[in-house]
Amino acid sequence: MLRLPSLIKPYVDFWSEDESFIQPPAKPSADVDDETRKAYDEALADYTAKLTAVIDTGNWSALRKEGAGEPTGFVMRQLSADVLGKILDLRQSDKIGEREVMSLVFRAALISLTHFDGPKIVHDEDEDLGNLVSLKWMESVGFVGAVGIRIIQEIGARVFVRASQLGPK
Repeated sequence: MLRLPSLIKPYVDFWSEDESFIQPPAKPSADVDDETRKAYDEALADYTAKLTAVIDTGNWSALRKEGAGEPTGFVMRQLSADVLGKILDLRQSDKIGEREVMSLVFRAALISLTHFDGPKIVHDEDEDLGNLVSLKWMESVGFVGAVGIRIIQEIGARVFVRASQLGPK
């Protein structure tokens, strides 16, 4: 019997670098003492464990900064089998690079934003991939260059993994 996986409904994801979240500890300089290096390694391991847990569960409360306001939420949809297949074919054919793959995945999955004061997102119709979000909203609020790439790569990678799994862990 075929049953629909629980992953098919829209969900809200977040960018880990949002200012509403605790960030990883700052990397110390190369000339620090062993005690400082050990403290950094432990703090980084703790942060990494928390980040892994929030990504796995979708509950980001463990990384929330007190009094920092609401993080911007990215309302995402599951990729259809058709869209995922076309993106996988493009990836396999070496016609596009990994960053462009993640951009397509991100644009195909993004529905809307929550707790965001910028412009509304606009969807464009792509001949092959259907309804894709235009990334002009990112440019208009200053999410350009490396910042824009980091948002797209992080969230796009999670969408891709989610679309590639048969079900929850």
